[in-house]
Amino acid sequence: MHPHTSQATQGFTLIELLTVLAIIAILAAILMPNFFGIRKRPHDVAAVQCARAIFTAQTLYRAENGTFEADITALGPDVQEVCVAAEVQVSTVSFPATTPAANGNNRVSYSANGVCFYVWDRAGSQRMLWNHCDAASMVITKISW
Repeated sequence: MHPHTSQATQGFTLIELLTVLAIIAILAAILMPNFFGIRKRPHDVAAVQCARAIFTAQTLYRAENGTFEADITALGPDVQEVCVAAEVQVSTVSFPATTPAANGNNRVSYSANGVCFYVWDRAGSQRMLWNHCDAASMVITKISW
């Protein structure tokens, strides 16, 4: 007759497995919004770079021509590269985008004092209102989608 040997098996209980899964779920819930925000940040930076390029080009255009240019595609290769080629959306203040997927019209509003426009990247998390039309100082308003 074979002697009866007792072998204890080691393993995780159901409670231990559920506890580990709960901890992983909590960490994922905390980290995922940050991860998606990090992925959208470069697109928001591209929109800011486009706005700065437009503002700089408009300043030079006004110095040379005495007025501002409504069509951003006429502002030169720097604006073309930073805005149009990068597919950053630009629109006049009278044509504000209400969704990230909206297309801009590549135009800016202007007055005798300055330019104002919306700028955004479709993959970004916000649009910006670059307002220098009526005020003596420039106001940049960030609007999250």
